[in-house]
Amino acid sequence: MKEKALDPNRWQKILGANGFVSQVLQGFEPRESQIHMALMVEKALEEDETLLAEAPTGTGKTLSYLLPAVMASRKIVISTSTLNLQAQIIKKDLPLVEKALGVSVRSAVMKGRSNYICKARLASFMERPYLEKEAEAAVMTRIIDWTETTKTGDRAELDFMPDDFAPWSMINSHSAVCRGSRCKWTPDCFVNKMRRAAAAADLIVVNHHLFFADLAVKDKGPGEVIPEYHSVIFDEAHDLEDAITNNFTVSVSNYQFEEWDRDVTKALEASKASDKKFAKAVRIAWPKFLEHFQNAEEARDRLEPVLSKPLVLKDFNKLIEALQKASSALDDLAEEMDSQELEGLAERTKQLGKNLEFIASADDASFAYWREVKGRGVFLNAAPIEVSDTVREKLLARVHGLIFTSATLTASDGFSYFRNRLGLDHEVIETVLPECFDHASQALLYTPGDLPDPRSDDFFKVMADRTRQLVMACKGRTMVLCTSLRQMESLFDRLSRELPFHCMMQGQAPKHVLLENFRSETESVLFASSSFFTGVDVVGPALSCVILDKLPFDAPGDPLVQARIDMVRISGGEPFRDYQLPRAILVLKQALGRLLRSRADRGLLAVMDSRLVTKGYGKIILRSLPPFSRTADLRQAQAFAAEL
Repeated sequence: MKEKALDPNRWQKILGANGFVSQVLQGFEPRESQIHMALMVEKALEEDETLLAEAPTGTGKTLSYLLPAVMASRKIVISTSTLNLQAQIIKKDLPLVEKALGVSVRSAVMKGRSNYICKARLASFMERPYLEKEAEAAVMTRIIDWTETTKTGDRAELDFMPDDFAPWSMINSHSAVCRGSRCKWTPDCFVNKMRRAAAAADLIVVNHHLFFADLAVKDKGPGEVIPEYHSVIFDEAHDLEDAITNNFTVSVSNYQFEEWDRDVTKALEASKASDKKFAKAVRIAWPKFLEHFQNAEEARDRLEPVLSKPLVLKDFNKLIEALQKASSALDDLAEEMDSQELEGLAERTKQLGKNLEFIASADDASFAYWREVKGRGVFLNAAPIEVSDTVREKLLARVHGLIFTSATLTASDGFSYFRNRLGLDHEVIETVLPECFDHASQALLYTPGDLPDPRSDDFFKVMADRTRQLVMACKGRTMVLCTSLRQMESLFDRLSRELPFHCMMQGQAPKHVLLENFRSETESVLFASSSFFTGVDVVGPALSCVILDKLPFDAPGDPLVQARIDMVRISGGEPFRDYQLPRAILVLKQALGRLLRSRADRGLLAVMDSRLVTKGYGKIILRSLPPFSRTADLRQAQAFAAEL
């Protein structure tokens, strides 16, 4: 069986010049690197090994792992970072594989339950709708119509709904208010349909967050989110550390309290409960608690360590005590009313109190603690400083046959950074597949050394003007990527008034809608931040220029970043060399990778950070990038753009 499975000639018949895939995929170009990766993936799955595979854009890595996954006689999970790739695998790549191999694959997509509409919550919301803006009413009308026809209930189908559509949180699926089997909508529940499909599937496509949420549930005892499986393929594996960190971060915010207040009020009114004192106690306590963390005179969008414990513990304790009483009262009421909804609210209240207590104590040295202010939102967070132990204990000890792949897994030190951050200290197979594009002829990298230092007051004005000059030379067709939302908004405010092209900005519409508009309006400019650094695929002349405002180093004032720097130093490492620089290199490679998506693409890249040519570490960064042609001359960059 193994000799047949690991026969390279077999893959020539599938992915070679006259192979099965070439017969069903028009314009297919055979690549030896794709065949090599497929063979290595199959070997890792068959022999329960761990494979790290950096597969540059153009390799065709999705087919390289999807084909052997389909051919394996075991249940496999494919985990991605972006919903776009999930959709591509299920809707485009898997049907192609089925056609090429002449098989039918039982597959399913799983997302977090908040992505699915809840018919019970929608019905409850429509009894007492809460809409802050007139435009929300029109969107709600379309959502109601969609609910009657959708087969999945997945918000990804709602291309008319903005990403920040506030009422969605009141009508989506939520474990804390789920009535379970007692709900009259149970037979038509979209979350239940998703889980039944996954249980019957041989191939399950999930995202990183859901995957590690499932591991956390399984680690606590009986229960699961994802049905049992044998092997896992992590695509977009460069995002894993951030995904794991986010999943295990404990967070408390004023929005959580506002949502809790709204849901409890509705539940109490529906149950006609008379004793609401416990809810009042929480309402009184949490605004006083937040006063310590929210000050109108303070600057917005701040990150800083949690204030000293003597200052806040008194109000922490008052709120924790109020939540404990509220949880107990809701438990009693749930038993009296035989209400699964109230039971869920009681558990949610208890967990809110536990999270607050965990952050208040701040005594787990493996976590970093900080306060963040965004607009009117106040967030108190505790995040794991390292995720390597989590990977070892919850993943490596459970799963056999692991594939980690991405276009960007290596930095200046090869795979060392990636392996160290994830705790992959066991024997693994490593491969870096060859580049598929002729970077020197297809792209020019503009690296101006004459711009002010990005940390100086003069930087923004000069950088914005230089950006305008490049966009004009490219006649639009540009993606301007910024390392912060504030920088993105400032650049958009200034340049959208100066440029004669249609300018769009992240947040104005759902991501996929913005990208579709950008593809169709070939003389447009899209301003975006880090969420567009990865998983964005714009092939052809619509994207001929990618501009990055500065090198994507993490903000040194971020408490989690600082905690990780301290941890590297304590462990005997050098923080900049071992953590900050390789992390920035991987992010930069992802951002610049948005430009060339096919062998026919050509374009201009620009990194508006003089440190790339004036600092010694700039040479390390440049050596880690693909072999682009490079210039520091603006006129040469403009001439190249004009030729496009």
